[in-house]
Amino acid sequence: VVILNWNFNFNIKDTTKIYRKYHLSSSHNPYLQMKKAPRRDYSVKDLDSQDKVVKFNLDDILHSSTDSEFLNTILKRRTSWDFTKKDMTVQDLKEILYYSFGVSDMKEKKRTYPSGGQFYSVEIYIIPTKRMVSNRVLDSKVYKYNVNKNELVEMADVDLTKINQISASLDVGFFTLENCQFTVFLVGNDKDISIKYLDLTYRIMLLEARHMAQNFLLVNTYFNYSTVPIGGFNEGIIKELLNIDENDMVLYTLFGG
Repeated sequence: VVILNWNFNFNIKDTTKIYRKYHLSSSHNPYLQMKKAPRRDYSVKDLDSQDKVVKFNLDDILHSSTDSEFLNTILKRRTSWDFTKKDMTVQDLKEILYYSFGVSDMKEKKRTYPSGGQFYSVEIYIIPTKRMVSNRVLDSKVYKYNVNKNELVEMADVDLTKINQISASLDVGFFTLENCQFTVFLVGNDKDISIKYLDLTYRIMLLEARHMAQNFLLVNTYFNYSTVPIGGFNEGIIKELLNIDENDMVLYTLFGG
């Protein structure tokens, strides 16, 4: 029997926050990386299970049908730049934001996604596209979803002519946001969570952002809107558009509509 003797008699003056340096050094360099990685045909690689014993086959699930709206939503989820022709309403936007990120337990303030230590350290910013502005759903502003108060708050003015600069995929002409209706930016704020989790903070924030993004993708699919999650984004441009602090970390960019 191994007995672990935990020693809690140590002091940490401050976290090293070395993850901040990693975040900056690993940020997407859009023009350099697009040059190095031009568009190509993708192929599915074989998995490392050749010649292994097959426990069971899932083909019966693959070819079966279901009446479950939830299961059908999962099956229908796709990344698609073919944004829906249906104009999003204010009510649609409210429901997408609430079911993706909102408080589902008012008593304990728990949300629709898990968060390490329940710090909810990833903040939600929204910028409408010209299409949504022309439909008078939102104005040309940066918005923030204050989840605890269930409010969408105006944060700053925004120049929508710069929105195509947030990704090289847009800026060099591969894709367009012409029919997209709004963008969501998941931004990590480590001020409180890092006090508890130290340098584990960054992993926890990344996991939280992924849970949030998957909610967003599935909720949009349920309401018959297209989505595109973007990992290769120009963080400097996004921080400029959102008018946020340089210490904030943009973790994920999501297009919806």
